[in-house]
Amino acid sequence: MNITDSQIIEKVRNGLDTVDEQARECGITMGCGGCYSLVKKIIKEEKNKRMSKTVRVFKLVSEHIDSPDGTDSYEMPKGWRAITMDELAHTHFNNITPEFIEHRQFNWDNNTPPYGKKRIIAQLYWYPDKTGVAFHKEWVYNPTKREGQWELFYFAFGCKHQFKELSPEESRVRGIAHYGNCWHVHECQLCKYTNSYDSSD
Repeated sequence: MNITDSQIIEKVRNGLDTVDEQARECGITMGCGGCYSLVKKIIKEEKNKRMSKTVRVFKLVSEHIDSPDGTDSYEMPKGWRAITMDELAHTHFNNITPEFIEHRQFNWDNNTPPYGKKRIIAQLYWYPDKTGVAFHKEWVYNPTKREGQWELFYFAFGCKHQFKELSPEESRVRGIAHYGNCWHVHECQLCKYTNSYDSSD
């Protein structure tokens, strides 16, 4: 069964915060059972982090602290780029709950039509890997038709991950837990973010 740690965490956030509940929902730990202790650990850690994340989001909003990539609320996030609706469908947006949501305004000077120099007023959805997506609504006037309409623009930001799977030895050298043949650890070659998952049946 190919269930990632991110999917386990997502289920915790959706209320399935015990191993038994997750086993009934998706069958995890019902195969060889070798991943039971790991799933239990992931669930426990996520439950412990939920309170600290609530405090972190409150601080981001009320104390005006920096976002995960170190930029401020009036700056363009690192790796900002326009994407299509189809590209949006292939991001985390469909399967992972954002770590937090931020409202941001900044100037974006882009030479790619139809954007050009633009004042961006957007909602940013940040994910645990410091990437995210954003939406910007704008009134667009058509001089030919002499009418305008609201249009929604889609953006992504953060690293464009290029993952490589690490061997158990490579994981050990980096201080990353590796739990055997059915455990897979991937590391981004650009930003060094790691993601792990269990592929056992």
